[in-house]
Amino acid sequence: VNVRTLLLCGADDALVAATDQRAMQQALPRAELVFIPRAGHMITLERPGSVNDSLHTFLKKAIDEQSDTEQDTRPGTAARQR
Repeated sequence: VNVRTLLLCGADDALVAATDQRAMQQALPRAELVFIPRAGHMITLERPGSVNDSLHTFLKKAIDEQSDTEQDTRPGTAARQR
């Protein structure tokens, strides 16, 4: 899988260990791992605001990245130097 991926995890998750979460991140080359403080395995119920904030940040980065890619591929425009 070589797409932007967000791994949201509760910092206090008793079902999936942090080492397993990090292994998933290592297996996905474009994965971003975010630990939500004071949350267990049910992060969407336990910390909905933090989950929404993380999703918003992740999606904004994806949209910005897509916009940059589209601009770079327009005819007559030079590719951006990164």
